[in-house]
Amino acid sequence: SASVRAGQVQSGTSLHFSLLTVQNTAVGGDDYVVGPYSLVIIGGTNQASATIGIVTDTNFEYEETFSVRLNLTASLQPYASFITLAPESTTINIIDEDTAVIGFDSNSYTVSEEVSGGQLEISASVLSGSLGDDVELLFSTQRGNAQSGVDFTAISNRPFTFRSSDLSISAIITITNDDIREDTEQFTGILEFMSHFPPERITLAPNLTTIAITDSDIVTIGFSQAQYTVQESAGSLNMTVRVLNGVLDVNVTVRLATVDGSGLAAAGRGDYQRVVTDLVFGPHATEHVVNIEIT
Repeated sequence: SASVRAGQVQSGTSLHFSLLTVQNTAVGGDDYVVGPYSLVIIGGTNQASATIGIVTDTNFEYEETFSVRLNLTASLQPYASFITLAPESTTINIIDEDTAVIGFDSNSYTVSEEVSGGQLEISASVLSGSLGDDVELLFSTQRGNAQSGVDFTAISNRPFTFRSSDLSISAIITITNDDIREDTEQFTGILEFMSHFPPERITLAPNLTTIAITDSDIVTIGFSQAQYTVQESAGSLNMTVRVLNGVLDVNVTVRLATVDGSGLAAAGRGDYQRVVTDLVFGPHATEHVVNIEIT
């Protein structure tokens, strides 16, 4: 609206003004209806108003502004020296009420440590609503029983920004391939808002995803020799069971048991004492020595 703040408009006459819209962060045609608009103050009323069209959409946007400027029409130009426009311009703030949901495309990912190129790509999308402005997020990883620097390369507060045109974006995580036999290990990917970003109308869900790294390493355990020879008079024989290939990072149990051949373990007339034992190879263990009594 506009009003006469000093002086008055004579009854029976009218003042005709035009209202021009001036674009700022709000975009003419997208956020409001572009002018000009007409405004007429009729004598005796000293005030008039005009309706500016605001465009409704479903895009998440920040608060946006544009200006409306009051101008004299051609009919008032001869009287311009007698008419002061103050304030000549006013700013209109458009408050957005739309919401959106952004989240990881999956609650969990599984990757082999031998993944091609050593890289895992995980993605997040606009799952609900749409974006009219950029949304600035941060992506980080958090170790679980998978260790950063050993099983994967940690990421801390990496900018993860959805442009207004983006429906989905991705992050790349480097996975480490080693020769250690391990159980499946896990770590977590995290999405969060930048500290200055207002999250009231944006929901992050799911903002956590679990990444499981499966192991593809093969460890070979066996006797250190394919055949042993021992003199009967020796009284005993030490046999070595070793990790022949690879490295262990988990407990592996191997059962060793003697089986009769031409040598017998029968009571009273045996050639050796029967052995049945479980050998536990812990992380980074390399060998066990088993003693067999010769009789």
